[in-house]
Amino acid sequence: METTSLEENYRESRVGYILREHTTIIVFVVMFIVCCLFSNKFYSYVNLSNVMRQAVPLGIGSMGMLFVILTGGIDLSVGSILAVGNVSLALLSLKYNIETGIVLSLLLCSFFGLISGVIVTKGNINPFVTTLAMMTILRGVAMILTGGQPLFLEDEWFINISSDSLFYIPYPFLLLIAFVAICHILLRYTVFGRIIVAVGSNGGEIRSDQGRSLQNPRLRLLRLRLRPLCHRRRRENQRRFAEGRGRV
Repeated sequence: METTSLEENYRESRVGYILREHTTIIVFVVMFIVCCLFSNKFYSYVNLSNVMRQAVPLGIGSMGMLFVILTGGIDLSVGSILAVGNVSLALLSLKYNIETGIVLSLLLCSFFGLISGVIVTKGNINPFVTTLAMMTILRGVAMILTGGQPLFLEDEWFINISSDSLFYIPYPFLLLIAFVAICHILLRYTVFGRIIVAVGSNGGEIRSDQGRSLQNPRLRLLRLRLRPLCHRRRRENQRRFAEGRGRV
C-alpha cells in the first residue's frame, strides 16, 4: 500500500510539473485544435503560411522583450521603434538601396533603444515612464516621416524573401526560428545569459548594496559571474559529503 501511494504521489507531482512547465505549449495545442474544429480552412497551407509570416515581427520583438523583462525592466516603445524602423527602411531604400536601408534602419532602431537605456540607467528614471515617453515621441516621428501616407517598396529581392518559402516554410519564419535559437543559446549556455537572469532575479539585492566597492559595475559583473560557480561548488561539496568522500 505504501509503495502504491508513493507511485500515485509521484505521478501526480509529475503531471503537475508538466502542466506548470509547459503551459504555453499545452494552451497553443488546445487553441490550434479548437480552431481546426471550427473551420476546415484554418489548417490549410495558405492560412498557416500567412499565420507564420504574420507571427515573425511579433516573435522577434518578443525575443528582445524577453531580455528586458529578465533584467526586471519593461519597454513600451517596441511597437513605435518597429514603426520608425519600417518607415526609415522604406525611405532609405528608395533613396539608396535595400541593403543600405536595412543596415541604417537597424542602427537607427538600436540608437533609440540605447537612448532609453541610458536614461534608465544613468538618469535613474523608471523604465515604464521612459519607454512610454519614447513610444509617444517615436509614434509622432513615424507619422511626420510618412506624412500619414503609406510607403511602398518595389525591390524584387526584398519581395521574394518575404514571399518565398523553403520546404513549405516561409523564409521570414525560418529567420524567426534562427533568431529564437540564438537567443536560447545566449541565455542558457553563455555567461552573458546567466548575468541577465541573475540581474533580474537579484535586482533588489544589487540595488540595496551601499558599499562603495559594490557600486563599481565591473565588480558587480564579477560578482554575478562568480555566483553560479560558487553555487555549483557548494552543491558538489554537499554531494561528496553525502557520499563520504569529503570536500573538493
